[in-house]
Amino acid sequence: MRSPAGIEHLRVRMRAYVQRSLGVLTSIHAQGAIIVDLEGLEHGGGYYHADPRRLSTLAPEMEGISDEILSTLRGAGLRVGVAVAPQVDGDEDSQAQDLAESMAYAKQRWGTTLALMLGTPSHPQQFPGRLIGLAAMAHRDVLLISMGAYRDSSESFVPMRDPDKEGWTEDQTHPHGGFSAIYVVDRALRQPERVRAALAAGDIALVRGWFEDPGVQLIRGWTHDP
Repeated sequence: MRSPAGIEHLRVRMRAYVQRSLGVLTSIHAQGAIIVDLEGLEHGGGYYHADPRRLSTLAPEMEGISDEILSTLRGAGLRVGVAVAPQVDGDEDSQAQDLAESMAYAKQRWGTTLALMLGTPSHPQQFPGRLIGLAAMAHRDVLLISMGAYRDSSESFVPMRDPDKEGWTEDQTHPHGGFSAIYVVDRALRQPERVRAALAAGDIALVRGWFEDPGVQLIRGWTHDP
């Protein structure tokens, strides 16, 4: 894979992948695209590395390819983003600083204005809202979406919301008056009217936009409703 021939083969496949994704995203009038797996998965953990600063070490075959595919997406009029996660343990300030540095790297290299914060093996589900908020405040021009649950709230980042959980209400918004993100997969697909009402109220949808996913088909149907 990392031989010159292997890298060129990967480049050709990734170009086709991006063009296919653009067709899907255009069909639902998407505003942005986030690539979560540039650096690959942690071995045995099932977690994405989510550290663009380590791309050259973790996936050197993607070095030039990443620049090309993100430039192509941006050139098509989409906002672009990558996955991030704190790579250090310790106090919240240290973790927030690490997260902010990762966001800064992606912004400078690829012009990212989106970031998807993922869990890590040591924090699979929850990060304090203050930690996420500090990183978001350091990059006010980047929309930071927190994929995992959060223990408290901040107006500076976008939390995920699950329409299949108890306590959902169609008019529920971000605790500080902003908006939430709904990942339109699995359980969300079983509650389409709840999802549609939330989007009408100002929430945003995340879908798996690289193939004809059921979430894509659901959103497309609403997009083309008269």
